[in-house]
Amino acid sequence: MNCTKHSQATNVSINLDCDPGAVKLSIADNGIGFNPFELNKPRDNPGLGLLSIQERAGAIGGEIRVQSKPGAGTRVIVEVRL
Repeated sequence: MNCTKHSQATNVSINLDCDPGAVKLSIADNGIGFNPFELNKPRDNPGLGLLSIQERAGAIGGEIRVQSKPGAGTRVIVEVRL
């Protein structure tokens, strides 16, 4: 799983919420975190995990939000409105 590979997390939680108007998936970890504003900067070894999630969510009309801070873990939220 990418969150343990890259974040050095020891705890990962996955929540799926469904209501008549939307489905929301949230994946959170207690890893090392990162600055989300750095995601779009060119790197020597860019990861494809978040890009892949973004493309797949977009293909079904969904959105992705990334919440993270160095030293404070990461939360990735995917929401699809029905």
